[in-house]
Amino acid sequence: MFIQEMKRQGTALLILATFGGAAFARSVSVDRPDTATQTLAHIERVARTAADHAQQYRGMVAQSVVPVTAKVQLDGLQTAVNSMGKDMATLQANRSLLTEWQQAALDRIRPLLISTAARTQGAVVTYNNRAHLWTPENRGRVQQIAKDTEQIASTLSDYMQVQSLREREARIAVSHPEVNGGAQPEANTVAQPEANVGR
Repeated sequence: MFIQEMKRQGTALLILATFGGAAFARSVSVDRPDTATQTLAHIERVARTAADHAQQYRGMVAQSVVPVTAKVQLDGLQTAVNSMGKDMATLQANRSLLTEWQQAALDRIRPLLISTAARTQGAVVTYNNRAHLWTPENRGRVQQIAKDTEQIASTLSDYMQVQSLREREARIAVSHPEVNGGAQPEANTVAQPEANVGR
């Protein structure tokens, strides 16, 4: 029964990650750009938590005798991935209300979350079956989860930092138009963080 329940949760996690419908979206709508930015910031924080859980879990399953606390790390990872899936489902359901840079950030991290959800489901099934927890395949899967969630966090951080800088420049342009001859930068123009290219 426990294994069946965990597999069911894993299936739900995949549904969240692929955004099959608005039914999984949170009841709180993302009706303002600042609300959407707060949601993206929350995904960034949770992604870092997920990466930490994945790294801790990988170290534990590499041992000849897997400690009981490994389940705590795996549960934390699954909770974090589900949380990110819910946040992204909310953003996707309100996509038309997002600014261009928010949509671009969402599109950049979506494939990473989908692959993370699939690998997390695999890690849960492997743990519940107690099958080959210490194998290179399982450890490699968990290591990739850590890598992808770190990438999600760094990608969102880059987008938000660039956008914050653009908004600051826009405020300066409005308050001191003589600085750039009166030209005012568009605060919502899509910002492509150069630091994240090729990661």
